Amino acid sequence: MVRRFYIWVARILLILALGQSTIRSLYGFDEGLFGLRGLGYGH
Repeated sequence: MVRRFYIWVARILLILALGQSTIRSLYGFDEGLFGLRGLGYGH
């Protein structure tokens, strides 16, 4: 029972970590696009 609980905790932490990394990469991508537009590239 305890081992199963730890496995669930590990899964939840892994999902949260992956979600945060994907959100950060998406925000970085958006910032990069807006930065290029601000400099006049990518019309």
